[in-house]
Amino acid sequence: MNQALQTVQVVELLDGRTPASLGMLTLRDSQRPVLPPTVDMTYTIPLWHGALDAGATLAPLPLPLECVLIAKDSYELQRRVSELAAFLVDDEGRPRTMSLVYRNQPDREYFVRVSGSLEINRDVQFGTLTIPMVAFDPFPYSRWRSDEITLDTPITLDTPISLDAAYNFNISGFGLIDIDNFGNQRAKPIITVSGSFTRLNLMFGGVTTIYYSPIANQALVIDYERLRMTIGSQNVIRNSNGEFGTLPIGRSTIQVSGVDLNIDVKISFKAKYAG
Repeated sequence: MNQALQTVQVVELLDGRTPASLGMLTLRDSQRPVLPPTVDMTYTIPLWHGALDAGATLAPLPLPLECVLIAKDSYELQRRVSELAAFLVDDEGRPRTMSLVYRNQPDREYFVRVSGSLEINRDVQFGTLTIPMVAFDPFPYSRWRSDEITLDTPITLDTPISLDAAYNFNISGFGLIDIDNFGNQRAKPIITVSGSFTRLNLMFGGVTTIYYSPIANQALVIDYERLRMTIGSQNVIRNSNGEFGTLPIGRSTIQVSGVDLNIDVKISFKAKYAG
């Protein structure tokens, strides 16, 4: 595929693969809405004008990809069609969720899968089709966790990331941890606490997570996204108050307190964005 064709690609990566590696072009007719449709919650009252607005949520985000499969003859075209079909489903034939990265925003990814029918118009050497991708979680996320980002990470210039931000801390008493959530939505971190304590309190976003049971030279993993706590493979959420906060946008403070603290704390999250 020549360089001129490469430059028209809209998609950078699909499940870690370039469109070119699939023998495919993703065209600029591909749709990428500013926001998904809203799911409005309203209530009407007989004889009243209008409706009561109870707010809204966001629906799944359609991200259809306008594509062209390119081949030297009809046999190669069919092979590319078969390869694409196998790529889009798992080994049981179910549409699988994959990462979608756009070329003009290479530091963010959507998680999408095929939803709907997939037709193709064939010529001898070309096949045109629209892949009906949908992000059921309508938000894009940073491709890298906060503690993975370095000076070599390919981040767009308008992404407000502090490359010198710290996400690993040693605490032996009451401590305040300064965290930079560089996304534009609240984030749900994974916090790993290694070492020893009798009781642990973590407070951020207006919520305090309390772990009552002492640990000695172990690692407690608190996953705020999946709402779980583990030591190794053991589920230990029963030893807590079961409360989970979220990281506010921008710089905020995590307050660490407890009894007999001698711990290392690692904060890891994927920044979340609206658009």
